[in-house]
Amino acid sequence: MSSSEGKVTLVRLSPQAGSRNLVGWFHVYDSEEGRKKTSHEYLSARLLTKEEKEAAKTAKKKKETDAAAAAAAKVPAKKK
Repeated sequence: MSSSEGKVTLVRLSPQAGSRNLVGWFHVYDSEEGRKKTSHEYLSARLLTKEEKEAAKTAKKKKETDAAAAAAAKVPAKKK
Protein backbone atom coordinates (compact mmCIF):
# COMPACT_ATOMS: atom_id res chain seq x y z
CA MET A 1 0.00 0.00 0.00
CA SER A 2 3.12 2.19 0.01
CA SER A 3 2.39 3.63 3.45
CA SER A 4 4.89 4.56 6.16
CA GLU A 5 5.15 2.63 9.45
CA GLY A 6 3.71 5.51 11.45
CA LYS A 7 0.39 5.28 9.64
CA VAL A 8 -0.15 1.53 10.20
CA THR A 9 -1.45 -0.34 13.27
CA LEU A 10 -1.43 -4.12 13.64
CA VAL A 11 -4.85 -5.36 14.80
CA ARG A 12 -4.73 -9.14 14.59
CA LEU A 13 -2.74 -12.08 13.24
CA SER A 14 -4.74 -15.22 12.43
CA PRO A 15 -3.09 -18.55 11.57
CA GLN A 16 -4.83 -20.78 9.04
CA ALA A 17 -5.56 -24.28 10.35
CA GLY A 18 -3.52 -26.99 8.65
CA SER A 19 -1.26 -24.61 6.70
CA ARG A 20 1.60 -22.22 7.17
CA ASN A 21 -0.44 -19.21 6.09
CA LEU A 22 -0.81 -16.29 8.46
CA VAL A 23 -3.38 -13.57 7.80
CA GLY A 24 -2.68 -10.14 9.26
CA TRP A 25 -5.27 -7.41 9.85
CA PHE A 26 -3.92 -3.88 9.85
CA HIS A 27 -5.51 -0.45 10.03
CA VAL A 28 -3.95 2.14 7.71
CA TYR A 29 -4.54 5.82 8.50
CA ASP A 30 -4.17 9.00 6.46
CA SER A 31 -1.69 10.52 8.93
CA GLU A 32 0.25 9.64 12.07
CA GLU A 33 -1.82 12.12 14.08
CA GLY A 34 -5.01 10.39 12.96
CA ARG A 35 -3.60 7.03 14.05
CA LYS A 36 -2.63 8.41 17.46
CA LYS A 37 -6.09 9.91 17.99
CA THR A 38 -8.07 6.90 16.80
CA SER A 39 -6.19 3.70 17.62
CA HIS A 40 -5.63 2.25 21.06
CA GLU A 41 -2.21 2.64 22.64
CA TYR A 42 -1.77 -1.10 23.21
CA LEU A 43 -2.08 -1.69 19.45
CA SER A 44 0.77 0.71 18.77
CA ALA A 45 2.96 -0.99 21.36
CA ARG A 46 2.78 -4.25 19.39
CA LEU A 47 4.87 -2.79 16.58
CA LEU A 48 7.70 -1.55 18.83
CA THR A 49 11.04 -3.32 19.02
CA LYS A 50 12.20 -4.82 22.30
CA GLU A 51 14.51 -1.86 22.99
CA GLU A 52 11.74 0.64 22.28
CA LYS A 53 9.35 -1.21 24.62
CA GLU A 54 11.93 -1.19 27.43
CA ALA A 55 12.62 2.52 26.90
CA ALA A 56 8.89 3.30 27.02
CA LYS A 57 8.51 1.21 30.19
CA THR A 58 11.36 3.01 31.98
CA ALA A 59 10.02 6.40 30.88
CA LYS A 60 6.59 5.48 32.27
CA LYS A 61 8.10 4.36 35.59
CA LYS A 62 10.12 7.58 35.84
CA LYS A 63 7.01 9.63 35.15
CA GLU A 64 5.07 7.75 37.86
CA THR A 65 7.83 8.18 40.45
CA ASP A 66 8.13 11.87 39.64
CA ALA A 67 4.36 12.28 40.02
CA ALA A 68 4.41 10.41 43.34
CA ALA A 69 7.28 12.56 44.61
CA ALA A 70 5.45 15.73 43.58
CA ALA A 71 2.28 14.56 45.33
CA ALA A 72 4.22 13.73 48.49
CA ALA A 73 5.84 17.17 48.47
CA LYS A 74 2.44 18.88 48.28
CA VAL A 75 1.02 17.09 51.35
CA PRO A 76 1.55 19.35 54.40
CA ALA A 77 2.89 17.82 57.60
CA LYS A 78 0.32 17.22 60.35
CA LYS A 79 0.54 19.39 63.44
CA LYS A 80 0.34 17.79 66.86
